[in-house]
Amino acid sequence: MLTSKILKLKIVGLSVACLLIMTFTAHGQRNVIWTHGLQETNQAWQQYASHWETMRPVINTVNETYTTNLGMAAAATEITQDLDNQLGSTNTNPNNIGIAHGSAGLAFRQIDGTTSANNKRFGGFITLGTPNHGMYFSNAKANGDLAAYTADAADKLALTQLMMITPTVTTNGKTWSSIDFQNYANNFANQYIGNNQTATDLRTNSSFLANLPSNFTTGKPTINIYGNELAKSQWRLMSSFETKPYTLGLNTTGVEDVLTAANKMENLYRNRIILYSALTVVSVVATVMAAAATVAAFFSPAAPLGAVAAGALLTGGGGLFTTAAAISLADVIKARNWFRDADTKWKRLTGAIRTQTSSYTYTGMSQYCLNQIAQNGWGWYYGNSQNQQTCWSGAPITYTFTQHINEVGDGLVPKSSTILPFATSLEAEGANHFELYNHPSVGIRFNQIFAGQHGVFFSIP
Repeated sequence: MLTSKILKLKIVGLSVACLLIMTFTAHGQRNVIWTHGLQETNQAWQQYASHWETMRPVINTVNETYTTNLGMAAAATEITQDLDNQLGSTNTNPNNIGIAHGSAGLAFRQIDGTTSANNKRFGGFITLGTPNHGMYFSNAKANGDLAAYTADAADKLALTQLMMITPTVTTNGKTWSSIDFQNYANNFANQYIGNNQTATDLRTNSSFLANLPSNFTTGKPTINIYGNELAKSQWRLMSSFETKPYTLGLNTTGVEDVLTAANKMENLYRNRIILYSALTVVSVVATVMAAAATVAAFFSPAAPLGAVAAGALLTGGGGLFTTAAAISLADVIKARNWFRDADTKWKRLTGAIRTQTSSYTYTGMSQYCLNQIAQNGWGWYYGNSQNQQTCWSGAPITYTFTQHINEVGDGLVPKSSTILPFATSLEAEGANHFELYNHPSVGIRFNQIFAGQHGVFFSIP
């Protein structure tokens, strides 16, 4: 009996060992291909890549790079050639995982959609902040919306009125003027998006996106991670763009110099509003008192001529003072309101806030029947089957309506553009577009993914 139990245990143990060997052999070495987004280098993912290679020894890290301004088709070709050089025969390993930030996700889709079934480079994908349906901000740069935004900033922030010079604030040793904020969005667009083929390809109505092969959607394991920037997305995004958060330690966020400077500037304008409001009140009181003194002087026989002249002078001076304070107050309120509303305006540029026109068509009752019913009542309609049939044979009626969309975004790409309908979508809370390289929320998501919580394909022992 004991010998039989031992034999059974050996058989079970051997079966488990064989299963483990078969499982490991089936997956083998897992090539994980990390690829950066616009205006970045192959160092962008370096810290995460090294971390996960240490945590999961079966991972073979591949850091990809490409020229980011030549268009997405050229980027796909460049990545494919480099994969051939780096991986050789394992280049087409069906267990390869592609991890892409931003535009690299589109290059991955191009690669997967233009290669034959037995020559695929990836078995599955993880994309972060990829504009799968285009980047509204690229449209805004091309169609003049960004220029209008910049012109509006110049109009509201260029304060050189009588009582206020152009204001400045200092953050972390750097001095900011209102002119810096006027031009910051445009400078960001020129530096990050540029005027090149890639900028054209990223537009929501681009021919590249229209012709992107659809066979990417044939059930390949795919996870989309979208950022949900909870703070003022414009300034937080630009802070991270300046400081390159991927150069910081793991699971840390970048400094917030731009956000801090913007908040300081808004507070400066708010304090000036209080000051100028008080000055305006004082000016009005002074004007009223001067006018009263002037009137009293006219009716007082004892009042010397000089007193009358002095009263008139005070009235004039008070009036001018009131006008100057009121003009400055109006301008400072405009500037404060621009900072207050800047994030909403930025979200419109990036598509997180937008209007969307939709319509549906239905068959309506003909005008003739409506007139008959109005004259003869509903008995005319229900009392004759012929009337019931002919009343609905009119031309289809189209109803059009406008929806106001306000959705989460990472400061550059809204959720609706990031996600794909056939993929698993995960949120990185509090992370803007650039922090998707290295953020606590992203680290949590990778832990879940590699633990197999979002599909067995991504389970890495």
